[in-house]
Formats: sequence, structure tokens, C-alpha cells
Amino acid sequence: MIEQVAENICDNVEEKEIVHFGLERLKVAVVAMVLIIITGVLLHEIWRSILLVVCLLPLRQNAGGYHMRSSRTCAIFSYVVLVLLILCVKFVVFDSWIHVLIWSGCFALILLLSPVGTENHRLDVDEKKVYGRRARIICYIESALFLILVYLGKSYWYKVILTAEIVTAILLIAGKIQEKMIGRKGACDV
Repeated sequence: MIEQVAENICDNVEEKEIVHFGLERLKVAVVAMVLIIITGVLLHEIWRSILLVVCLLPLRQNAGGYHMRSSRTCAIFSYVVLVLLILCVKFVVFDSWIHVLIWSGCFALILLLSPVGTENHRLDVDEKKVYGRRARIICYIESALFLILVYLGKSYWYKVILTAEIVTAILLIAGKIQEKMIGRKGACDV
């Protein structure tokens, strides 16, 4: 169906490829959002599920980090992780000072490591500046909201923001390791 739409919209092969790619990405985004909403409803955590995605996606897109080679593997892994994260937010309980301690470590890691490129998209100097700046701004905004919610005692919400920052920090560390391994592999290939 996507190929037929691309065929009808475009005249040349290059445009068809671009439209096909865009429509595939749109399909993945729509399916992901439907799954997130269904999962949130089933777990009785729809608002926290949505907030988790709202906090995680912009931060992750700009900070970068570990990426899987296959989009299918990534989608399955991401969904499983999302379900586990929602369950953690729902059932794991710590004192707020432990949350703040964990947040401070994640905050520092995100600021220090962002952005991290991938094997498919190595960042040039300008991209590092732009993505790094965006990631830090998003991190500052989410962190300010986190601290306000901690101050107000709203653990129902601040745990979601903390979870997004934990995931981002872990994926940044894994991405740095992946980057080093790719660098070593490239050096050995020469």
C-alpha cells in the first residue's frame, strides 16, 4: 500500500524513495503510538505512558546513544522496555532523596555525553553542537520540572521524568561504548 501511494504521488525514483521512507516512518510512529495507548490502558497507566514517551523521545532524538542495527529489533526491544519502564514507574518505590540522587547522576551524564552519534550517522562538528545544545535544553527543562514535582511531592509524575532520564543516560553510555568499538573495528580494518 505504501508503495502504491508513493507511486501515485511521485514521478521520479528519488522522490518515490523519499516518500516511501517518510510513509514507512509515519506508519511506525502511528503503530507505536497506538501500542503505547493500548498498553497504557491495559496497565491503567495511560497518562504516565504518554508522558514517558513525551519526555523520552525528544531527549533521546537529540542526545543520541545506542542504536540497534535492525529497525524491527529496535521496535520490539523498545516496546518491551517501555512496558518494563511503565511497570517500574508504577511499582518501584524509593524515598524522594534517592530519586534526586539518581537524577543528579543521570543529569550529569546527559550533559557530559550528549550527543552520541551512531554507525549510520556519525556526527560532524556542527551537528554535535546543534544536537548537544538541544539535548541540554531539553534536559534542563525536564530536570526543572522534575525538581518542582519532587518539591511538591508529586511522585506519580516525577518518577516518569526520572525514568526517561535514566533510560537516556544508560543509552548514552551504551552508545559511547558502541562508538569506541566501531572506532576500534575501523582502525583494525585499515
